[in-house]
Amino acid sequence: MRRQALERAGYRCEVPGCACRTNLHVHHIQRRSQGGSDELSNLAVVCASHHLRHLHGGTMRVEGEDPSTRIWEIGLEEGEPWRVWCDERLVDGEALAWEGDEAEPPRADDRICEATPEYRCGPAASGSEIRAA
Repeated sequence: MRRQALERAGYRCEVPGCACRTNLHVHHIQRRSQGGSDELSNLAVVCASHHLRHLHGGTMRVEGEDPSTRIWEIGLEEGEPWRVWCDERLVDGEALAWEGDEAEPPRADDRICEATPEYRCGPAASGSEIRAA
């Protein structure tokens, strides 16, 4: 599974904005000690720094089975993220176009992120919503 995860990730860290290609670790999204499996859908490829300092250090969270719709919560402080990313797209704050009944509904071509449905992940509406890698 490790080789498959690395190939799927293009041999680079999957954390949005990170292009590291060295010291890659395969992280279990749901820990094995908490019932997580070794299935490809439960694995994320991350660099050593993001893995040890942030994911296991408590300042970052990742959820979701499909890499293209995974939710990356970055800069956690007291359980609240500083930024939320889905794929390479910022989906929190002003970049979040749909927050419920009062705002416009998501377009038909948008994918709803399974991990946290309140975040929308899909084709960006403008260049300001895309984070440069």
